[in-house]
Amino acid sequence: MLIAGRVVAPTMVQDMTPPALRSRLVAIGSVITIAFTAASPIVVGLASDALSGNPRGLLISVAVVAAASLALGAALTRTVESDFVDTVAALGPPMQGAQA
Repeated sequence: MLIAGRVVAPTMVQDMTPPALRSRLVAIGSVITIAFTAASPIVVGLASDALSGNPRGLLISVAVVAAASLALGAALTRTVESDFVDTVAALGPPMQGAQA
């Protein structure tokens, strides 16, 4: 999932942003990605410590953090989907399959 997101994100950024802002937006996105990537093991560790009495505490912690991350990502993507389509339609060439 991480690889797919990192492959698609630059294309989305190029479609949505003016040339003068592209590098800044990629930099901000990279900082956010690094921050969440660094925070996830800490969150897993805290959850695992809370479940220290359970022999599968680490497994449960990883699954819960991964599921919560997936749900948050899906919710954020769904929230901005229509804005993304509107922005691409206003700034870029017509998208294949788009209804006029």
